[in-house]
Amino acid sequence: MAWNGSEPTTAEELGEPSRKNEFHAFDRGASFKGAPRAAMPLPRPPPPQAVPGEKPVAKATPQAPEDKFSALRTYRRALGLCDVCAEKWFRGHKCAAAIPLHAMQEIWDLFQLEAFSESQEPEQESPEAPSEQLFLALSHDAQRGAHGHRTIQFQGTILGYSVAVLVDSASSASFLAASVADQLPQLQRTPMASSVKVANGHLLRCT
Repeated sequence: MAWNGSEPTTAEELGEPSRKNEFHAFDRGASFKGAPRAAMPLPRPPPPQAVPGEKPVAKATPQAPEDKFSALRTYRRALGLCDVCAEKWFRGHKCAAAIPLHAMQEIWDLFQLEAFSESQEPEQESPEAPSEQLFLALSHDAQRGAHGHRTIQFQGTILGYSVAVLVDSASSASFLAASVADQLPQLQRTPMASSVKVANGHLLRCT
């Protein structure tokens, strides 16, 4: 068998490959040395789990007025009471003209209404307050003076006094001028006087 390479002649040549391997092995370990790991953030805590056997509590939603009325009617029927007056129901039952107080109390409790306390004194009204309430009773056309297309005006007499009579003047109530009322002492007067604009735009002082 032929050998092309030269044989090592000294001990240094025999030990040289092993030293090369040791050097490369040490070199690889130093070059591929990993960097230290950085601190990782902690994971989030798990969500709270329901205890076995417990049911989740649902949030209470406000009931509609129709549902409250339905529940009240069902409750009264279960007790054999009338739906309206809360009295004992029987065939041919008719509600009384006055509703019992306890039936109204159930309605107040149902809608959380507060009764007016007698200890609370009402606000003192100014002297002009009744006059404002009287004006509110008049129609918009009478207050502003609308021109009615169907208004009829003619001359007439009341107890011998000549007056101008308006028919279908679009007013919400009948009225009489103060000048005419002064000549009729037998008529009953109202405690307050008011002004009314008629269809032709004139302002009448009425009592």
